[in-house]
Amino acid sequence: MLPDQGGVDVERMVRAFRLGLKDLLPVWEQIMPDTTLTDLYPLPFLAPDEFRFAPRLWARVVGGFAVAHHDRRLPRDHLLRALTPLYLGRVAAFLLETRDRSPAEIEQAVEEIAGAFEAEKPTLIGRWR
Repeated sequence: MLPDQGGVDVERMVRAFRLGLKDLLPVWEQIMPDTTLTDLYPLPFLAPDEFRFAPRLWARVVGGFAVAHHDRRLPRDHLLRALTPLYLGRVAAFLLETRDRSPAEIEQAVEEIAGAFEAEKPTLIGRWR
């Protein structure tokens, strides 16, 4: 059992991510590039307390969904439902990553996420038609 995260069931979030990968992979394949999917594949095999979902990977996932929405590949509600397990996985990873950190270190982790999105911006611009 994972440590208490202020009433948040991190283990349940990780399970939701795993179930999403199992059930939504055909949908995710329509949304995200193969390189992003390849980086997602090993995540379900991590133990819940070792679960990691890197900020750079999260930025690529969000970029893929943004492009899919822009290109109207799927209805918006389908995109949002397909994104939910990924979001839960990222939140779980963030909670695990920051569970023993000081407020200043948590702020640094948030800055790392922002930096990942900034680094992903040129790729997103290139994929935006």
